[in-house]
Amino acid sequence: MDLSPINMADRVDKDWFSVRNAKLEDAGDVWRIVQEAGWVPFSLQLIKAYMEIAKDGWWVAEVDGKVVGCVMLYGFNETYTFLGILIVEAEYRGKGIGKTLKKEVDSFAGDRTISLVGGEAGMPVYFKWGFKRSIRGSLVKYRFTTIKIPLSHDGESKYKIKDYSEVDWKAILDYDTSFHVIPRE
Repeated sequence: MDLSPINMADRVDKDWFSVRNAKLEDAGDVWRIVQEAGWVPFSLQLIKAYMEIAKDGWWVAEVDGKVVGCVMLYGFNETYTFLGILIVEAEYRGKGIGKTLKKEVDSFAGDRTISLVGGEAGMPVYFKWGFKRSIRGSLVKYRFTTIKIPLSHDGESKYKIKDYSEVDWKAILDYDTSFHVIPRE
């Protein structure tokens, strides 16, 4: 399973800001931005842990060498990713930094679904970017590839469509949770 970035540049330079892959040394700057925004519950240790887990899925935006924004995207598997800590310092919001960080996320995610849990203040932006509210309350931007299910010439198939009432949902849940890391409660 190859979850490596797709067509990623090590650095994106705009006229007045740049975006680059984050390093663990950037955790203090990310923590500063998160604290200034009043996000809870976060800690420097938690941010460092996220950075170690997500590895190549972290980017920071810089203005004159100062980190002013960041984003994290964790690739769970070949179909699902989780976006977290998309934040830009207040004085730099609305100037294209968040959108540029989001482009890095889109490139990294490729065809995989992107899910996030966001604050109410960010909802208009997330909806503008194509995210939808999921049943569980998180925001999801579904991406998928269709597959052809072959039918025989006589119209018969080994695949059968069942009525909802006939489905063994416990068996499906057991199968799903045997390999998927997201709880299905």
